[in-house]
Amino acid sequence: RRYVAADKVQFSISSLSVTVSTGIGIGYPLTGIIAGLMDFRFAFWFAALFVVTAIIVVFRVVPAGPDERAPRIPFDFRGASLLGLGLGALLLGVSEGPNWGWSSPWTIGAFILA
Repeated sequence: RRYVAADKVQFSISSLSVTVSTGIGIGYPLTGIIAGLMDFRFAFWFAALFVVTAIIVVFRVVPAGPDERAPRIPFDFRGASLLGLGLGALLLGVSEGPNWGWSSPWTIGAFILA
């Protein structure tokens, strides 16, 4: 709300949501086409070029410095660690469940940890 008028906030958020959804919807098929027509490594280089371009645009467009009006909330290291551990354990259990067996102690342990 620092740079968008109050009456334009809803439109701005909607536009951002549509842009992200469109990018995801186009990104996967485009990557498949690039990988199919060329080497799959080129798809990664294309993505890297896109990311570098986005970083340059962000540094040129987004103003530097914190928002003076925003509250200062400390980073929750404990919460971030627990989130990472829980998601990692969940993904480990789901991805390795077929290999270890769904009733394996390792799989069950991963789900309990998650």
